[in-house]
Amino acid sequence: MTPAQIRGIRVNLRFQLPIRAMAAHNKPLLIVLGVAAAITAAIAAIAVADPLTLAFLLAERRPALLRDAQWNDPGSARRFLKRFPAGTPEPDLTRWLDDKGFKTEAPGRATRIIGSLPCNELVRITWTRRPDGRIEDASAQISEAGCL
Repeated sequence: MTPAQIRGIRVNLRFQLPIRAMAAHNKPLLIVLGVAAAITAAIAAIAVADPLTLAFLLAERRPALLRDAQWNDPGSARRFLKRFPAGTPEPDLTRWLDDKGFKTEAPGRATRIIGSLPCNELVRITWTRRPDGRIEDASAQISEAGCL
């Protein structure tokens, strides 16, 4: 073996050892990246095989507090009404609305379009406020906002 070949082995060892050490140290990261790659591949396969299925899988969903609400029946949003009963501080409701992407149109009224399939949904939240800054009553109404 020539001196140049020996230097080449030393260079390779210098670069390989830290890479192996990093790989062993970052095993959880490598697992997460592998899972992410598998999910991406599965979504790509579904998109090619059946684009409509992919559209349903990726469609927006209502916020959890509104999942029990029925179209055009404000009293059916029981989870929402339980979370924001009379006496709840108004900032609690407005913070939740902001976090969930609602647009406040006027005092006591906020809306959001949920881009869902097969139909989009218009969600209207209305409430009245007492002089002490607490909610007097609140309601959530969901209606159709355009279908395929």
